[in-house]
Amino acid sequence: MPSRFIFFYLLSSILLLSTLPSLSAQTALQFAKQGKEYALQGNYDAAIQAYEASLRANRHQGHTHYYLGICYFETEQYELAIRSFTRAIAIYAGDPLYFDFRGRCLARLEKYSEALDDYDTAVEMAPLNNQFRYHRGLSWAALGDHKEAIKDFDFAISQEHRVGDYYRSRGMCKIALGDRTGACMDLQQALELHAFNAKYLLKKHCQ
Repeated sequence: MPSRFIFFYLLSSILLLSTLPSLSAQTALQFAKQGKEYALQGNYDAAIQAYEASLRANRHQGHTHYYLGICYFETEQYELAIRSFTRAIAIYAGDPLYFDFRGRCLARLEKYSEALDDYDTAVEMAPLNNQFRYHRGLSWAALGDHKEAIKDFDFAISQEHRVGDYYRSRGMCKIALGDRTGACMDLQQALELHAFNAKYLLKKHCQ
């Protein structure tokens, strides 16, 4: 093989190898874009396949692990969702949503103490987020600490007072603590805000 041919062969090989990372990144972005489109359509199975393909091309995408975790969450595959959120956190631990969603998965699996750890981190990073406080309050309530739960529900309501679920959950904690008057006021407010099951709970506990 002529030396000149060998030189050009090696040079072309080097140039080809140098383009592989950019090609992988481009492929990853294309699949991630498809995943978002499928997820917006509610086609979570297709979205999961697209996100997994994206991550095969480039594993170092914290946001893609996060979006994959959401798809697993929506399809009630909580163990897989936890794995995805954990991988997202390992890449980038600066987004409180990663911790909040992992906490929600843990709570769905009734691992409330572990969920609280994640919610505490999310709240520390975003102390004014009413949803993080509400989610943490639910885990406090599930563990039977209704006073701590009410603190979080109080804060959530102070930030957003038109969410019926906040009043319903606080009302049920007040029932557990024997505050029937306060509970019924909350359940009435929950009913007016069209919270799920509020009518039944109001009738059961207050009439």
